[in-house]
Amino acid sequence: LAKARAEALSPRLARLTIEAPAVADAPGLRVLRDGEDVGRASLGASLPVDPGTHVVDARAEGHEDFHASVAVAEGASVTVTVPRLRSRTPSPASQKATFTTPRERAVSPVTVGLAAGGALGVAAGAYFGLSARAAWSRSRERCDADNACDPEGLAEIDRATSRARVSTALFGLGALLGGAAVAVHLGGRRDVAIVAHPSGVALRGVLR
Repeated sequence: LAKARAEALSPRLARLTIEAPAVADAPGLRVLRDGEDVGRASLGASLPVDPGTHVVDARAEGHEDFHASVAVAEGASVTVTVPRLRSRTPSPASQKATFTTPRERAVSPVTVGLAAGGALGVAAGAYFGLSARAAWSRSRERCDADNACDPEGLAEIDRATSRARVSTALFGLGALLGGAAVAVHLGGRRDVAIVAHPSGVALRGVLR
């Protein structure tokens, strides 16, 4: 009797088949019917459902979701095929930004030495400049309006002139060494040498 009743009701049953051959190997695949998981063993099987609207979802890692809504009438048999899911492209906002912190540049002994030499050169240049000005002022006390000077006045003029030259050379050397210190620090290590000339000094460097 039960078998006969089941056979009588069979034509009136609503059936829904969910097929997903295109995504069978998708990582983390989940197929849901009305929010409930459909096991892989049930995929492709014609299963009885209540007449009405049913929702089929498919999800897989790294892919966009599939969503379908289908109406199944009494006695009808409907098949929903899950297509190949499209790969999900990360949005710019979800991508982690990578920041590179500039490395601190170490100060080499060569740079320190050049900078110290430059500072000393400027300081010594300032000292000899002030000394030259003082000698020139003293010479004015021993010279008349026509620049006629006594021997002591002439000696002070000579001292002022020589000290002014030394001051200029030391200022130039200080600036040269200071610039070399900056160049070495920013450009890398150099072999440097100070070369004397009749007209002054020069700095030679070879970048390694």
